[in-house]
Amino acid sequence: MKNTALIDKIDGHIIETAIYALLWSVFFLFPILIIGWNGNLRWERVILEWVRLVPFLFFFMIHNCLLLPVFLMKKRYLMYGCGLIFTIVLVIMLFPVCREIHVLILPDKAFHVISGIGSQKMPVTSGVRNLSDKILFMILIMAFNLLLKYFFIQQQKLRLEETKSREAIQTELNFLKNQISPHFFMNTLNNIHALIDYDPYVAKETVISLSRMMRHILYDSQSNRVPIRKEMDFIRSYVELMRLKTSEKVEISCNIPELLPDKNIPPLIFTSLIENAFKHGVSLKEKSYIHIDFLFPDTDQFSCYIVNSNHSAKNCDSHKGIGLENTKRRLDIEFPSAYRLDINNSEKEYTVILTIPI
Repeated sequence: MKNTALIDKIDGHIIETAIYALLWSVFFLFPILIIGWNGNLRWERVILEWVRLVPFLFFFMIHNCLLLPVFLMKKRYLMYGCGLIFTIVLVIMLFPVCREIHVLILPDKAFHVISGIGSQKMPVTSGVRNLSDKILFMILIMAFNLLLKYFFIQQQKLRLEETKSREAIQTELNFLKNQISPHFFMNTLNNIHALIDYDPYVAKETVISLSRMMRHILYDSQSNRVPIRKEMDFIRSYVELMRLKTSEKVEISCNIPELLPDKNIPPLIFTSLIENAFKHGVSLKEKSYIHIDFLFPDTDQFSCYIVNSNHSAKNCDSHKGIGLENTKRRLDIEFPSAYRLDINNSEKEYTVILTIPI
């Protein structure tokens, strides 16, 4: 997150500097366009206007590079005010110096008299008005500099908050996936333990199948999306693994289309739903069934239908509801307002229909 914030800060600084460079370039090109618009470009007039702009550029550089970052941004308001007043006075004192520099560069006295730069004295009221105009222009430069600076500061804060929000969501997603995995392994290891005495060969094959599923959980599921084909292979293995433990009297079906689209979905998004079906849908004394169907109701939708007999009252434990709540939270994060989860919990049957966009 620190690297992202630093990149955002650098990008904002580059854009801000580019805006300033563009504006000042326009200011310095403007005299050329105005004076030479009729084809009669007089460079002495252009240089005169450039010399008049130099003190304002000096004021901007001090305000942007010194007063803002050193005083105002650090909330040293008194020092900022004093520095601002001192800078304005200093810039006002630069205007006569700039006039003398122009005289040295272009010693055309007739031109200077016409332009009011020579020794000809100007009326007091005209001089005061000219001074107030310069101060007003510096205040406008200061105001624009402040507005643009605070705009980019706010944009940087917004980007930082968005980055924090994204990382918080990703952390929560990882936490939810890590909650699913131990719960799944706990049930699976119990199944293998029961098979060791019953059929060692089948138990050995089950361990191999479990290792393939572990690879999917440990590696594939670390990505935000996995191919539908890989996720369906995982579900087939899981259902077959759970089928080994259940009685042959339990009716289990898992229908997955042979042709799967080359699209991606969040990993382990169906695992908790199927796990709950086996946990609450199997009874040793009563008729039990679990039917799982994956369908594509539309080209951009993927649906999972799970129907199982409801024996939750007899199989409830302290972990009841954790997997379903995790799934709902993941769906809210992955597909905000874009998924559909319908649950029908009757006395004898439990139905879940989950449709997600692909």
